[in-house]
Amino acid sequence: MKGNAARPNGMLANCILLLLSESPSHGYQLVDPLKLFGFDWNGPGPLYHELHKLNTAGLVHSTWEQGRGPARRVYEPTDAGRVALATYVRGASQSAEQLGHLLVKAEAVLLASRHNDDTRSEIDGGLVRR
Repeated sequence: MKGNAARPNGMLANCILLLLSESPSHGYQLVDPLKLFGFDWNGPGPLYHELHKLNTAGLVHSTWEQGRGPARRVYEPTDAGRVALATYVRGASQSAEQLGHLLVKAEAVLLASRHNDDTRSEIDGGLVRR
């Protein structure tokens, strides 16, 4: 991806790109699957706003689907959107690995310091519970 190429901004954009990579969808079809990632709104407004931003950035494109009822936009990622998602996943994977190392180290350090009464309540109520 070139340095000035469009990139999705944030977790919501990348979750949308992932779901659309599985299957082109109209926006409302994404509402329930996005709940699995922690996105739950009282309506699809934020989702459609993000789809518009992704479309403007060239990361998704849409076509009108004719069928029963009113026509609906069906979204799917562009090649640039797929590349952006892959780039995000590589970076997130590296971050997850680093976070894993931090958590293992922090747990060991905090367990070793449990003998100190001042830190015992912080440890017991926070990161380390055994």
